[in-house]
Amino acid sequence: MDWELGVKIVGGVATVAGAAWGAIKFVSKAKSLFDETKKRLDDLRLEVKQLQTQNDALRTQISTTPVGEPPDYFEQLKQRSAEIARALGAPIHSVSVPVPRLDPVELKIIFSTDPKAEQVIGKQFPIDRSLAGRVFQTQQASFKNPEDKTVGHFGLVDKVAKTKTGEGAILTVPLSVGTVRHGVVQFMKPAPQMFGEADVSVATTQAPALARLLAQMADPARDIPSVPSGDQRQLCVLFTDVAGFTKVCSQIRLHDAVAMLNEYYTRLLACALELGGQLEEYVGDGLYVWFPHDGTRAAVTRAVTAARNMRTTYRKLLQEWKDYEQPVSDQNALKIGIATDVVYTGMVGHPQARRQKLIGRAVNLAAHLCEEAGRNSDGLLICPNTRAQLDDSEWSFSEIATRDGVAYSVQDPKG
Repeated sequence: MDWELGVKIVGGVATVAGAAWGAIKFVSKAKSLFDETKKRLDDLRLEVKQLQTQNDALRTQISTTPVGEPPDYFEQLKQRSAEIARALGAPIHSVSVPVPRLDPVELKIIFSTDPKAEQVIGKQFPIDRSLAGRVFQTQQASFKNPEDKTVGHFGLVDKVAKTKTGEGAILTVPLSVGTVRHGVVQFMKPAPQMFGEADVSVATTQAPALARLLAQMADPARDIPSVPSGDQRQLCVLFTDVAGFTKVCSQIRLHDAVAMLNEYYTRLLACALELGGQLEEYVGDGLYVWFPHDGTRAAVTRAVTAARNMRTTYRKLLQEWKDYEQPVSDQNALKIGIATDVVYTGMVGHPQARRQKLIGRAVNLAAHLCEEAGRNSDGLLICPNTRAQLDDSEWSFSEIATRDGVAYSVQDPKG
């Protein structure tokens, strides 16, 4: 009996011990799970705190950033050019732009880090007598080291500013966007330091960024404080238009209409380009072209001759369209207006979307004469100023009354 009781006691103790051990393991596992959960919560709290800090920083940045304020391109130009100068080890650099913008004859320094910058900025120097001018014209980077004697541009700068920059090394790089030349940037080192081909590679790689900034600038008060926003010059402005072409386009496939326009643009614009004309813009089914005026009758003669050639070319094109059974007729005649006067030429518009434009009476008058040409003449009208510069022995004229006053219809050259 005592033996059986002892066994039962021992069994009970073992059961209790097993339960206790199980409880200990459970508590230990629960504690480990609790510690792990606590660590995860602490990590989450830290992450939330960091996100709150970042959010507060973003809120501060957004609240302090001006909304809609246009970028200061001139300041960006200075910062970017300074970065390139540091990469080249050049303590002095400058930026020059062409003056006037069309057919430039000089380069004007708009920015310089020269110690005597106030005596340099704003100075203009002939393109045909300077190192910078040669680079601007050839669009090829060039450098001059101390042993080279051809100083050119900076010889003139030193003479004016009483500096000795030209005695050191000078690296000149053109600044252009596409085919449009916006200026040059020059980097200078004191003698006996020199530039090499590796420096040319560095500078030319970075130059397009500077050129794009220059392309955005026009407002002297904001972008380039020392550069005029535009130039005034006398031009012959020519507009063309095809009567009733909008109706023609509505009767054919859009792609066919574009093909007809491209053919029209190509053939007629060639008549202007071969006589020195410059395309300003394609305007619907018309061309907007200008001819540089050099103060002689020859300049105006080129514009009127181009117009007459356009008329001949268009008649052939119109017949071809008829042969291809396009919905055209003689009613779709070519109209041309030409006006000669002083116009403004330069960048205009929003600081972030500026465009090179011509502004002046000649532009408006040429457009109005083009519109009138289909009603009051054989398709070509010129203004009195243009008429006065044509030789009476070569051309025949008929006076026409228009809403803008007197204009003249032009017949083919005599003889």
